Amino acid sequence: HLAGAQADGKVVLFRDYVAGKGAHYPVLRLLPTGELDQEYNPGPQPEVAGLYLLTAGTLDRQGKLILGATRGVGVQLLRLNHDGTVDPQFQMTGVAGFSTPRALVVLDDDRIVFGGSEADVVRVGSQWTGRYLARIFPDGRHDTSFKSPLPLFGAVSVILPLPAGQL
Repeated sequence: HLAGAQADGKVVLFRDYVAGKGAHYPVLRLLPTGELDQEYNPGPQPEVAGLYLLTAGTLDRQGKLILGATRGVGVQLLRLNHDGTVDPQFQMTGVAGFSTPRALVVLDDDRIVFGGSEADVVRVGSQWTGRYLARIFPDGRHDTSFKSPLPLFGAVSVILPLPAGQL
């Protein structure tokens, strides 16, 4: 899957990844020449290996990769630095549950909106909300001011950002 092109012409890709199935390079970056960028991905990525299935990805405005994945029975988002290491400044909190992120978008204010499939249920704190869209701050904290429309039918597979933070 294409996550996006960085300002320097390098292209970031990720592929579906199932832990334990031998996919040692779930995230790749290509140089403008099309060659694999060895500095970005020098070998197996143990930080990503704990994720069950990579399902969505996008680049933020700084060119860092944000990945959506399932981890056990919950959704996990993580951000990778320019060298491919996990960004410790990004800690997703307050959003968990039975969810598979299918779409990610970074808004102009750097908040992140993600959506999933129709069977997904999101737990925020101790509350099961049944929301299929969630928004988090740039550091990964849940943005509780965002109210997902209910009900949604089908999968949220594309999120289109509009002016003034609308979707």
